[in-house]
Amino acid sequence: IPRAWQTALLAAEPRPWPHTPAVTLVARGPRLLPQLAPRVGARALAVLRSQGVEVKLDTTLVAAHPDGVLVREGDGEVYVPCALALWAGGVRPAPILAELDLPRRPAGWLQVGPTLQCFPMEGPAELFACGDGVRVVGGEGEWPTMQRAIECIWQAKLVAQNVLTLLGQPPGFPDGVPPLHPHRLRRNFFYGVSLGTRSLVVRGALILDLPAANQRFRRWLMRQYFARYTP
Repeated sequence: IPRAWQTALLAAEPRPWPHTPAVTLVARGPRLLPQLAPRVGARALAVLRSQGVEVKLDTTLVAAHPDGVLVREGDGEVYVPCALALWAGGVRPAPILAELDLPRRPAGWLQVGPTLQCFPMEGPAELFACGDGVRVVGGEGEWPTMQRAIECIWQAKLVAQNVLTLLGQPPGFPDGVPPLHPHRLRRNFFYGVSLGTRSLVVRGALILDLPAANQRFRRWLMRQYFARYTP
């Protein structure tokens, strides 16, 4: 391929090849990515459809069969043939959390205070929890933190700092529990949204949609995660 053509191909938007399987995305709600700003969901919808993905909004899965799925659209039901069906049913607390004698939220997540201790106002000061299994409660109620990898990294660092603070105190804390560092709520931190061959970087209602730059950023971010956690 001539070099000029190679440049054009790299700069062009990838298009589905004839052998690419047809993909149908079924979403129960009226828009995609309901946790993010409405315009982010609209952009994600446009990007997916530009790649040939058929998106069905306000559609509910009724039943799955070996050769397809039955979905409900409006007042009727439609059978969608498929060779492979993947169901993303969301997340729920691990069953082991229900067996722990610790405060939990109504949905089953562990309840921690801003210092990530496993009690709202009183209890063992040395008991901490962090990560996807917890919900932070403080101030006006449950914090609107989302399950994201960077959140777990921040929380783990905070727990380590607070544990070291407690280890430096006399046993039993005769002078009382020392002040501990609270977790900081970052409402408008950057999010990465992977959409097939495209990737968006989102902060609030701001969308960065530069395919080449976003792909390099996502790859760099994944290398940082692997470097941190791979022995």
